[in-house]
Amino acid sequence: VGTATSGVIVSRDNGETWAQTGGAPDRVPISSIVIDPKRPNYIYVGSIHSLYLSRDGGRTWNRRGGNLPLGNYTSILIDPRNSDEVLVSSALENDGGVYYSKDAGMNWKRVDSKDLKLPSRRVWMMAFDPANADRIYAGSHSSGVYVINRNLDVAAQAASAVSTNDK
Repeated sequence: VGTATSGVIVSRDNGETWAQTGGAPDRVPISSIVIDPKRPNYIYVGSIHSLYLSRDGGRTWNRRGGNLPLGNYTSILIDPRNSDEVLVSSALENDGGVYYSKDAGMNWKRVDSKDLKLPSRRVWMMAFDPANADRIYAGSHSSGVYVINRNLDVAAQAASAVSTNDK
């Protein structure tokens, strides 16, 4: 579990007891956490400072970087078809947006480039469309929800606003 004041805490006895994990950020607000559905020992954690990956169920952690801005990782998605493909969103004012990795977070590429024309780089939440993993919904800081259509080779092709007035 990611916490606002104690970093990451984990239970290994179905919630009876909880303890901080080793190597993860200590006393840093955790803003996102996701477990790889195909590799349950792989856990990604986003904090206000860094992105971390544990490959052993939370016992040890390594920072992920490679072209990521520093911090405020608000959402993490693992592609349901290929666990090495990961997307993160950042709500940083200048460097925020959506970033894509093909190698389990070692290297990253920004996918909300000028071509996508997202009016806000501050992306707070993302979710895959359950019917189409090539469609991602991205909620921005002040500009609504956007649909990002992508294919696995290009990462992102277009974004369009989803009207909040549709009924």
